Formats: sequence, C-alpha cells, structure tokens
Amino acid sequence: MTAQHEIKCNRNAGIRTVRHDYVMKKVLAKIDHHRHPRPVDKAHGNLPSSDKLEKPDIEFQYQNATYVLDVTFAVEANICNAFKGKILKYGGTYGDNRVIPLVLRYNGTVYEKSMNLLTKYLPEITDSFLSKHCCLAVARANEETKLRYTSLITNALHDETIAIKHGQKRDRHATGRRAPRAPPGLEGVGARQEGEAQGNAGSGGLGTTADN
Repeated sequence: MTAQHEIKCNRNAGIRTVRHDYVMKKVLAKIDHHRHPRPVDKAHGNLPSSDKLEKPDIEFQYQNATYVLDVTFAVEANICNAFKGKILKYGGTYGDNRVIPLVLRYNGTVYEKSMNLLTKYLPEITDSFLSKHCCLAVARANEETKLRYTSLITNALHDETIAIKHGQKRDRHATGRRAPRAPPGLEGVGARQEGEAQGNAGSGGLGTTADN
C-alpha cells in the first residue's frame, strides 16, 4: 500500500486516527506542565469551531499567549502544502504566528520548518523523541491495517461460503419440489387430462401438440 493511497482511501480513516492520536497524546504528555498544555476539545471548553474536525490538537501557553499545535502526516510531495495549510486553517482564530504545524513523514522524520518552531516554542519536544514515537505510531497503524484487512477478508469469505450453501440448498429444494396444488374443485382435472393423453398416444391417436 502506497502512502498516498493510505492517506486517501476511505477504509483507512480509522487507521489514520490511530496513528495521529498516538503521536498527539505522546506530545501532549511531553510538554512541560508549566505551559499548561491541554487538548482542544469540547470537554476542555476550548473548541474554536462547532465542527469537531476543524480544530487543532493541543493548546499551550508561551509568554502569556495561547499557542496551538496540530499533528499531521504527509508524503514528501505534499509536505510543504501540509505545513502551510495548517497555518491557513487556524491562523484566523489564533494568529498565524501562534500555529505550530507538526508535520511528520512516514519514515519518522520531522519536517524542518516544524522542527524549527518546536525548537523555539517547545524545546522539550526533541527530534529524537518525535522520530521514536512517529515510527511506533506508523508500526501500530500498520498492525491495525493488517488486522482490519484480515477481518474484511475473513468476513467476505464467510459470507461467500454462506451464500454458496444457501444456493445449494435452494437447488436441492428445486429438484425435489412438489407440484402446486390445484384450485378447489379442480383437484382431479390435471390427472384425468394426463391419463387421457397417454391413452390416446398408446392407441395411435394424435398425441400432444408438442409431438406434432
């Protein structure tokens, strides 16, 4: 699976969340408590938008001002746009110079512009710390991918087996199906007509239309 496919495929939305949340929680726990770090969410009363997806991940204090950090993974071709996109997305609410986009590559390295901002505002979040947990996050997401796709395949095979069994059962019922009952008052008509036709055929009669 290519990184680009992994990013865009709708089936992987949950896997992307696993990877993102792992890094976000590790970073949150690592920020010095004197900076008063906290998640941006409804529970903390600091959600800037009614849409829960339109929010940064972490809020912290630096020189009596509120800064925000947002974690994202990006392929190399899109890494610069990913960085600029976070500033554009949250700059109107917090100010462009107070948004720290934490852009990570899938190989565990940090985008250089992100690292420069971390060095200035959050020096406790080091390159080695991020590389370690980024790789662990990717490994966890890959394991989750294997489990989910194995489950999908297993369920698909199970459904197909059930469908085949039902089909075989219908075929058996079809070959052994009893003739439909005649309407009331006509119960013996079909049998009499069949007997008369056989009698005519045996005596040299015209037989049935199909025979002609």
